[in-house]
Amino acid sequence: MTEAAEAEEVVGGVDARARLGKLVGLLGSSAQGERENALAAVDRALRAAHLSYGWLADLIARGDLPDGDNERVFKRLIVDRLREGLQVAWSLGPGEANELRSVLVRIEAGLRTIDLKTIDHALNIATKARARAR
Repeated sequence: MTEAAEAEEVVGGVDARARLGKLVGLLGSSAQGERENALAAVDRALRAAHLSYGWLADLIARGDLPDGDNERVFKRLIVDRLREGLQVAWSLGPGEANELRSVLVRIEAGLRTIDLKTIDHALNIATKARARAR
C-alpha cells in the first residue's frame, strides 16, 4: 500500500485539518505516482469532509506551517490542480483555458498578486474540466 493510500485510511473521527496535513505532506514525494496518489487522496479527503480547495488554500495561507512553508505548499497544491485542468483543455468552455493560464501566471509571479476567490474559481474550472474529460 502506498503512503497516500495509508494516509487516506486514517481512523475516522480524525480532524480534517490533521488528515489533510498528512496528505499534503505526501505531495513532496520524489515519486511522480506517489504525488499523483497524494493529490487524489487530498481530493477525496476534501470531498469527504465537505471542504473545498478554497478552504485548504485559506488554511495554508493563514495557518502556521513549519519553517514558513505556507506559500510554497499552497502554490504547489494550486498549480498542480490547475495544470491538471489544462491537460484536458479541450473539455473547457470558451475562455476557461485562458482564465486558468492567467491564474497560473499570477500565482507563479507571487501569491500576493491574486485573491482567494479568484483562485477558488479557477480551481472549480479545473475540477469541472477533469470531470467532463472522464
